[in-house]
Amino acid sequence: MGAERDFSALLRLQIAGQQGTPAGLRFKGGTPNHWALAAATAYGYGLKGTPAERKAGRQKVLDFFHTQDLVGHMARGRVSEFGTPSHFVWWQAALAGIWLLAARAKDAEVLNAVRTWWIRELTVENLCATPNGRVVMPGARSHVGGELADQTPDRDRGRKLILGERVRLPKDLESLDRTGLWILRQIPADERRRVASAPPQPPPMLDTLTILRTPAGHVAWFDEFHGLRPAYWAWADYASEEEAYGTDPSWPKNQPGGRRPPDLPVPEVPGGERGAMRVLFRGRPAAAIQQADSPG
Repeated sequence: MGAERDFSALLRLQIAGQQGTPAGLRFKGGTPNHWALAAATAYGYGLKGTPAERKAGRQKVLDFFHTQDLVGHMARGRVSEFGTPSHFVWWQAALAGIWLLAARAKDAEVLNAVRTWWIRELTVENLCATPNGRVVMPGARSHVGGELADQTPDRDRGRKLILGERVRLPKDLESLDRTGLWILRQIPADERRRVASAPPQPPPMLDTLTILRTPAGHVAWFDEFHGLRPAYWAWADYASEEEAYGTDPSWPKNQPGGRRPPDLPVPEVPGGERGAMRVLFRGRPAAAIQQADSPG
């Protein structure tokens, strides 16, 4: 982890009131989570900078949200990190950072955009959460098999923080990996409540996601997914607290996505499909994504 930790350290300085460096403003490439962190730190840098720096930093974060709207939640180009259990804390840090910085700056446009991002994220997390608050969802860069880190407990903690539920936070909030939780805890309670109480809002999706949910459990899946080392489906049984994922534990970190392999069939939802709540989040047409997305 190089860029993630560097950007998280910079974001902590900016949350503490320093301008930091223009690293995020100058950043061009990287993975989708690098891009999110670059946008957050570019915005933080601009808020303490010259009028030209402020304009450039603000534009970078607005461009980030614009691409999220047009391409898909947690996606850039034809690469998705939607639902990632191994890189979510970096997304959490970036979007919590933008949220707190925009709230402090009273920047209505950016604040509205970041609230919307979190409302969309919670919409999916809530549909994929067990009664105990464990989010079980499919997506990119699966942790199954130990090839990548399991950051799902911090996703669950962040969700509970925003929803105002009781949560036990880890003691090492000064760790760069816990930057997102460290920032979320600083966001005013009334601001968190505003997002938590908002009506559900489907996120724009790069790939189509289907969720079936019953009182006994849920299953969520992609028939096609454009992200690395995907878990094509996630399954949870509420009574037993079992969970399972549609991935191959032997896959390398850079295993490409695509169509769901035939040897990873979607399991039946606990309780049976009859009477199950079905939610469909449709993906974007490829032509529209290529037209909308641009690096920067």
